[in-house]
Amino acid sequence: MQIPNFCYLFLMNKIFHSRTIQKDLYSCYSLSLLSLYQTLTYNSSKIQTQLQIDLFMSYWDGPNIAHFILSFGFEDGEYLAWSIQVRRQIGGGFSPIGDFFKQNTMVIIASEEQDVVGVRSNIRGEDVRVFRVAATPEVRRHLIEKLVASSNALSEQPEFFNSLTSNCATTVVEMLRDIDVDVPFDWRLIVNGYLPGLVYDRDALDTRLPMSELRERGKIMSRAQAVGLTDDYSDAIRVRVPDPAS
Repeated sequence: MQIPNFCYLFLMNKIFHSRTIQKDLYSCYSLSLLSLYQTLTYNSSKIQTQLQIDLFMSYWDGPNIAHFILSFGFEDGEYLAWSIQVRRQIGGGFSPIGDFFKQNTMVIIASEEQDVVGVRSNIRGEDVRVFRVAATPEVRRHLIEKLVASSNALSEQPEFFNSLTSNCATTVVEMLRDIDVDVPFDWRLIVNGYLPGLVYDRDALDTRLPMSELRERGKIMSRAQAVGLTDDYSDAIRVRVPDPAS
């Protein structure tokens, strides 16, 4: 039996500053696809703290291309990870070339990190790295608002995924530009495995350390495997990750 590429869709509702995620999900980690249902509530006003945005890069076939995930930290210690990816047809496989030609639609997934990051680090065995990003409270708040609005819009009006113009990285870049964050065109937006270098050059990572050290210290594989997909996962994978705000 083929394990699903992703396991749930969701809808977010705006109730003052709270966001409620309603998830229909399946177990990604066993062949018994047990249907579950959860409602998770987050308060977006609480991201305006010392916790920054974390950038996850998941490399599955060399250094050039990676999957891009953003995670927002809340003051109660919870994290909400966002993954923009292909919603593939049943039986469809990975095809970057095919995704140039409107074969599949886009989906925005919001989840606990054990799900959307853990399936890559602990189940697929991908080389996942995490980088702590410096961002103002206003940017953090507006970006998560954009993600909420876009995810709800996709639930009503699907859009096609495009490997070049509408992918996991470029979609977030367009959201940043919409809130007047200057992100110029750069080749690393296309060859996105090198995207952390672009963020570094924009002084949004910890520039007190060389980029090579940030990449090395950002590797989460051994820590993720050691702790497993437990409640300690998010804290464990951040051990030794440099923080530009510290």
